[in-house]
Amino acid sequence: MKFTLDKNALLKNLQLLSKAIPSRSTLPIISSALFTVKDEILSMRATDLEISINLKYKIEGGEDGCVAIPLGKLLEITSAMPEKNIDFSVSDIGKMNISCNSGRYTIMGQPSEEFPSEQVVENSKRLQISSGELKDIINNTSYAASKDDLKPVLQGVLFQIQNDGIVSVATDGHRLVKLEKKKLHSIDYIGNVVVPIKFLVLLTTQLTSDGDVSMLIGDNHIQVQLEETTITTRIIKDPYPDYEGVI
Repeated sequence: MKFTLDKNALLKNLQLLSKAIPSRSTLPIISSALFTVKDEILSMRATDLEISINLKYKIEGGEDGCVAIPLGKLLEITSAMPEKNIDFSVSDIGKMNISCNSGRYTIMGQPSEEFPSEQVVENSKRLQISSGELKDIINNTSYAASKDDLKPVLQGVLFQIQNDGIVSVATDGHRLVKLEKKKLHSIDYIGNVVVPIKFLVLLTTQLTSDGDVSMLIGDNHIQVQLEETTITTRIIKDPYPDYEGVI
């Protein structure tokens, strides 16, 4: 497995992938990112088992292969390298060699088979909304959500999606925010879904003020694809409190 990448582009994307890496886990493999090269496409994926970030690059040449590499160590090495282009090669035993004119580094990877499978959005329906509108919804609701792990359903925003728009609700049990948006570009999904705050806040770092965002909403997952970046999360399945009774 071989490929060459621009340092600045790689560093930016490794920093994005790191947002899906948990600070603590009983499963060591998820402190790594999965690197896959196939047909001159490099895919990099990281997950904490709730959120998954998948990035894709078009590369020239290279050799196919797949390996899981500790992300923190790779980020540290990439940051320290001064050159623009960095060469990567992975041996049959999973050892990644990273080289440029100023030096050479080695990281021991793990078999790709140990890395969690990619999340699949089953029975999905599409919601298309203005990127700016979605960013506005997140910014004006997420702050009111709970940070208490004992109340997982309150760690999300409730989206009530109808033909004429979206009602978004967030509460931590003490304060409550309700936001209504009437303008949707297209919609296949009708219903209620609770979306984790971590996913929504991560999404705002990637959204622009222009264009539309297409969201796939399935039985257990939501997925958003932004150019070469795909972000997927598990839906919070617990029933949301009856906020109308509070209002």
